Amino acid sequence: MQHILAKPPDYQPLKTVATLPEAAIIWQIHRNTILYHIIAGTIAADKSAGTWLVSLPSMAKVFGYPPSPLPETITETRFVVLEFASPEPG
Repeated sequence: MQHILAKPPDYQPLKTVATLPEAAIIWQIHRNTILYHIIAGTIAADKSAGTWLVSLPSMAKVFGYPPSPLPETITETRFVVLEFASPEPG
């Protein structure tokens, strides 16, 4: 019997979050805008040791896919998860 909390071997939960300042850079919006949405409950986030960890799929639902090109410090692989979170066109 498989453990109820078992995840597939390719599951990488840390690729689905970014710090609040990192998310602000990626989406090119002010960090306070993101913080407003966190407080309002429209963006999923958790605070860990004083740092906000923001859900990337949640960001995509509110703000759409991040503008291109992504900053050089951000790897494209983190955004595979966003393909499933972006709002459908139309």
